[in-house]
Amino acid sequence: MKRLAVMFGMVVVLGGLMTAGIANADVLYVGPNFTQDIYMDVPGSNSPLALGGGSVDPSYLNGVQLKYMYCVDYSIDVYVSSYYYNSVVNSQGLVYGNPLNNADKVAWLLSNYGTAGQSDQAAALQAAIWHEVYGLNLDTSGLNNPNVVSLYSDYLTALGTNTGNVGNFLWITPMNGSTVYQGQVGAVPEPSAILLVGSGLAGLLALKRRKPRAHSNAG
Repeated sequence: MKRLAVMFGMVVVLGGLMTAGIANADVLYVGPNFTQDIYMDVPGSNSPLALGGGSVDPSYLNGVQLKYMYCVDYSIDVYVSSYYYNSVVNSQGLVYGNPLNNADKVAWLLSNYGTAGQSDQAAALQAAIWHEVYGLNLDTSGLNNPNVVSLYSDYLTALGTNTGNVGNFLWITPMNGSTVYQGQVGAVPEPSAILLVGSGLAGLLALKRRKPRAHSNAG
């Protein structure tokens, strides 16, 4: 991925609440900031792959700010400060309609180390995600930040054979028109946003219940 581009990953669930509400009219805004270029060793290649990654923020899904968003696919550029429409959102660990490799391990990493902001932790987590999805290794020779290297190693050691619940995340494949871009990952929106949606639904249900009674009385 090019330096000004970022890659797409997963978004922590709103539960079935949001999945039902966001079908073909989703709007994803990709935040203008991401951690840094991360260099990954590609098997069989002498040169590392430079990828822009880490938490991409502030990012918004349908107007609700995500606590964090990470990339799970690095093969197609997605540019920061951009809106993407008609994105496919699901909770099954699918990107482009296909299961993501080691999605359950990525879910565990996000559950334990997901964080917003441009930090060493975010960079190390991004590298660990690409390690699990594509078998890439963080290129330590050209990285002048021993803390990122150390955290990356710690995360993978802690991961071991652990797996997380893929259903706890929304996996997004953003697209504009017929062009499909990378999958991205974020976190659960603020509780207040969920409460607002819930109270709105409760109000609609209450109105629905009242209508038949009013109609029968009038008749």
